[in-house]
Amino acid sequence: MTYLNKRQLIIIKHLLNSEKPVSSGYLATILGVNSKTIKNDMNVVSQIMPFFGAKLISKSGTGYYIEVVDRNDYNTFVQIFNTRHKDYYSFPALNAERVKNIIVRFLTAKDYIKLETLKDDMYFSRTTISSDLKDVKSVLESYGLTLKTKPSYGMKIVGTEFCLRHIMADFLNTDEDENSAIDEIYVGNYDYLYLKNTLIRNLSAAKIIIAGSSLNKIINLIYISLYRFKQGFYLDIDKKEIEEQNSMPEYELAVNLFKDLAIGLLADEREILFLALFIASRRTIIQDDDVHLEKDKRLYKLSYNIADYIYGKIEVDLFHDMDLRINLCNHLRGLIFRLQHSIQKKHLPLMSIKQTSPAFEFAVLASEYLFKELKLKMGETEIAYLAYVFESYYAKYVIQRKIKILIIMEGGRVVAQNFANYIHLNFGNQIENLKIIEFYQLDYTNIEDYNCILTDIPNVNFSSPIPVAQLYARITPEDKAKLVAFFAKMQYRVKDFLNCFSEELFFTDVDVSSKEGAIEYLCDKLLKMDDVSANIAEMVMYRESVSSTERESLVALPHSLFCAGQNTYIAVGILRRPILWDKQYVSVVFLTSLGSFEMFPYWSLEILNTFLANSAIAYEILSSSSYEYFIGLFE
Repeated sequence: MTYLNKRQLIIIKHLLNSEKPVSSGYLATILGVNSKTIKNDMNVVSQIMPFFGAKLISKSGTGYYIEVVDRNDYNTFVQIFNTRHKDYYSFPALNAERVKNIIVRFLTAKDYIKLETLKDDMYFSRTTISSDLKDVKSVLESYGLTLKTKPSYGMKIVGTEFCLRHIMADFLNTDEDENSAIDEIYVGNYDYLYLKNTLIRNLSAAKIIIAGSSLNKIINLIYISLYRFKQGFYLDIDKKEIEEQNSMPEYELAVNLFKDLAIGLLADEREILFLALFIASRRTIIQDDDVHLEKDKRLYKLSYNIADYIYGKIEVDLFHDMDLRINLCNHLRGLIFRLQHSIQKKHLPLMSIKQTSPAFEFAVLASEYLFKELKLKMGETEIAYLAYVFESYYAKYVIQRKIKILIIMEGGRVVAQNFANYIHLNFGNQIENLKIIEFYQLDYTNIEDYNCILTDIPNVNFSSPIPVAQLYARITPEDKAKLVAFFAKMQYRVKDFLNCFSEELFFTDVDVSSKEGAIEYLCDKLLKMDDVSANIAEMVMYRESVSSTERESLVALPHSLFCAGQNTYIAVGILRRPILWDKQYVSVVFLTSLGSFEMFPYWSLEILNTFLANSAIAYEILSSSSYEYFIGLFE
């Protein structure tokens, strides 16, 4: 069967998940190639689609879409494809794969590598490889490593053995189904399944739980440690640290594991501690764990201080949510181990939570506190993991806004009560209060105490300051769909959200060449509004420095982390040409100046993320030549 490159896989991913035809121009813009390249890719895609119960259709003036021929074969294909290629949720800059390959090439090399050798091996120009090496150096710096250049010899990675093994564990991956660069450093008589089963047995005996993804990483570390130790590369761990940590249950686990495997690493305490620290940093703490955190007052104090810090910044009370406090303590134990010993989770696809939930902003605030208090700086991936701790709070207390409803039915109270029973059964968790009245009682009811009216009486009969939804007393499938949409609209208070936009803050054909230029341009426009802080640009750039705000499909959502005034404003810039924001290309920028009047923290970001989850919307926005067309997309 035809081999698919990564660009073609991304194209298929986009076609499978798009609700409308996709043009070659849109895909070319996203992927940084010309339309001819996309058309050649589409020829390849069209050849494989019949194998999976579908065919690729090209419609002039509209774009490409998939037509289903055999529904069963196609559904199976979509499920398998989306699962296997789940990490392709975004469109990375085209050099990402080359940068990874260059780093792997350096890690598996025996000696220096010349630039010419890289150029010849990878079939790219000298200019392209030289540009990629800048990104390689940036990645290495995040691991505490450097790229040393020696005239006439070339380049090689240098740094401590501890840091080298960490980056090897991240870049030289393997599992029982996949060959990779780890094979080049394979030593000993231990296959993957043998190591995996031995590790699981020892974890169970020690009553230690780790995530499945960490299981594979530990096996990588054992392979790498075997190889490096055999080659005479020894870990640089202070003996005092060994004495401080050898009472950890993870240390005993590492000893027993090495005994079972009968390998020479057992003879070196540094090797034992290295593995023990990694296991401790990935350990999942549960309620009945021997290392239960009620015994660790320091972590409880730290979780309290984080809650206090967040309250001071955005006035959200986390103190009384004990589930969140316990989950935060559990997470902090491993997190602090990782930060203290420079074994942060890195070079992993960022969780979609960064693109879908304002809980990520809570994690940014927590990372800010940890840096101020412990002088431990968190990377972007660690912030994304930490965000999941706050996600439960955000879903439980913030997103679920309960509403008050009036029900008025022409058939009277009995009909209205049946309707009310249906509403309670299907939407009860979103309702604070529900009251039935007759139409003639409306003039004697303070309807401003309610959020909406549900009725079967035509809307023209109402002169109401609150929304009115007309439905049949006997709910039809169409009415059910209308109710779902109506409750979502009430949840977000869409009218209030649309007030964040204005024609004064909508700009097309913005001519900038960098993310800094785009932010400066839009912040200058925001300063013309009445109550926007004079240092809005500094606030936005600070938030950007913590974690990039680029999203998939050519969109970036830079914003202030704290309130920059009373009202929330969203400035929109449609760029003349795509710019490389961080790792992805961006053509549309929504710059948000957060206001203190928002109904809950980061409410405007929540709605923007929800709206932009449909990647086809970005292309529609790119076509916006007027503010009326643009705002119509939201309405």
